[in-house]
Amino acid sequence: ALVTLLRFWRELPLVLRQGARLNEPFSNVIAEVEASGDPITNKFVRNWLDMLCFLLQGLPAEGTMNAVIAYMLNDWYQPDVILDFPRGGSGAIVDALVRGVEKHPGCEVRLNTHVEEILVDPATGTATGVRAEVTRGPAKGPAVARAAQAVICNADTHGLRALVPRGASAEFDEVIDRRLEEFELLPSFVHLHAGIDAAGLGPVSEQLPAQWAYVRDWDAPGGVEAPRNIVLVSVPSLLDPSLAPEGKHVVHAYTPATEPWADWEGLARGSPEYKAKKAEAADYLWSAVEQYIPNARGRSVAAVEQVGTPFTHGRFLRRYRGSYGPRVKAGAQALPSHKTPVKNLWVTGDYSFPGIGVPAAAAGGATVANSLVSVGQHLAMLDKIRLPPRPGN
Repeated sequence: ALVTLLRFWRELPLVLRQGARLNEPFSNVIAEVEASGDPITNKFVRNWLDMLCFLLQGLPAEGTMNAVIAYMLNDWYQPDVILDFPRGGSGAIVDALVRGVEKHPGCEVRLNTHVEEILVDPATGTATGVRAEVTRGPAKGPAVARAAQAVICNADTHGLRALVPRGASAEFDEVIDRRLEEFELLPSFVHLHAGIDAAGLGPVSEQLPAQWAYVRDWDAPGGVEAPRNIVLVSVPSLLDPSLAPEGKHVVHAYTPATEPWADWEGLARGSPEYKAKKAEAADYLWSAVEQYIPNARGRSVAAVEQVGTPFTHGRFLRRYRGSYGPRVKAGAQALPSHKTPVKNLWVTGDYSFPGIGVPAAAAGGATVANSLVSVGQHLAMLDKIRLPPRPGN
């Protein structure tokens, strides 16, 4: 770590002086501003800051780390800044990640392969591989993959608990059981994925943005965390027409981790009650879409319309209770590191540092990867991903 840090020796003094503040809640900064001679007097700005924190980290300002907001605000307010969108949509990111794995000799991404157990050598307490079940194709059936160096698991903590047999490591059992009790879970989501007729809508503009947030009531009890109070909507085909057939648009609308699992618990999938609740969720999500696209639902192509629920998250993403992740308050709690008491078993994803959200989970994965390669390989990667200096810096 010291060798890699020396690459940034100019920045080190500032990090050493101010680094601890990065882990403090952003509400501390707001409190300092409020106590100054130039407080935040605009209620909308205050609410917007809470919403920004919530959308990035799942908590309002009082629970969000300064590091998250400092990075985002600094990035957003650079001259001529724009919001980047991947050409080809999120599928293009997945394809790039697969290429990044499979370009190396002997490496592959296995689909339809459900990991059932992390294998631990009882004699040494070392993770040696995984036992899986191939669900489709000619190799359908049980399978075992042996680890050359380490087993890296990105399951949530409940999933990890199920994968490592109890008794394989007494210390692991104690640590994981404590984590299960320590962290409260964030709620889940409802999603709408749809295709609509684009006739007469025109290009992306202020009147028809490619992405927007709809807040039903800024003063609702619970604020930004209130169930179904905020909906995020995107129409990515406004930016990349290849994402939809000619004359059509794709639409995605969702509530950002405010849907209580308890509201769905006990419903049977496919039951009339479940279908009615999905229809109710769809009504609300369509109302957010129609803030900018009047009669959007009337334009919908029924054959491709899909509604996702907390059950969908739980099933397809293997998330306990469909949760977005742990509800960790900055300054009051800290997520665990990536090592576990089981030798050669590492964890990554949003239940380890630095937390929830794609940027944080990706950073955690990079941390684990760099922990397993040599210092020379680490330095070479730092050179490869170095960003060009910003104007004026």
